[in-house]
Amino acid sequence: MQNYYTLARESITEIEVKKSKFIGYVKGTASEEEALAYIAEIKKLHREATHHCSAFRIAGKLPLERYDDDGEPSKTAGLPMLSVLQGRELWNVTAVVVRYFGGTLLGTGGLTRAYSDSVRESLQENEPVYRQLFSVIDLNCPYHWNDKVAYELNRQEISIGQIDYGERVSYELFIEKEETEDFLVKFKQLTEAQAELEVIGEQYGYYYEGKLITD
Repeated sequence: MQNYYTLARESITEIEVKKSKFIGYVKGTASEEEALAYIAEIKKLHREATHHCSAFRIAGKLPLERYDDDGEPSKTAGLPMLSVLQGRELWNVTAVVVRYFGGTLLGTGGLTRAYSDSVRESLQENEPVYRQLFSVIDLNCPYHWNDKVAYELNRQEISIGQIDYGERVSYELFIEKEETEDFLVKFKQLTEAQAELEVIGEQYGYYYEGKLITD
């Protein structure tokens, strides 16, 4: 699994159902270890809560999905939470819903709605980002071509890492994987083959608030 939607930040919301308080947390987590650590953090924060239900999905060669009802009737809490993440097609995301019991039993249907609604509310406050694979490209060119190269990189809104001003100008660029070959051809043509371009690796990342975040 190369490309998928995830979350770039944490969001927290609170709803009340028949005097029970449900606090929903959602956050991007890159591994099972991160997911479990996040769940433990929320449990520590809400030691006095009645339940700390959770669900997470982790991408990889063998995608992982887990949920925990934490004492609620079977499949009335964690599974509905997981179903919301599945419905939004989110990966590398963990959801935790903390419940403070208000004295009124909700029944299985009420619990299912409360836990799933809590996750939905939290996701409404947290715009997904698209995590994808980028080619890391080294582009270096003679100085007399630099103005044209810099202008074109800016015009195309190419994500630039490091710039090195040595004997030639060298750019570290991040190009969406599927656009790599087209980019290489166009920039060789742009510089009349005087620029040297080399794919030096691959990197996962996503755009957040107009900037490329690599991980």
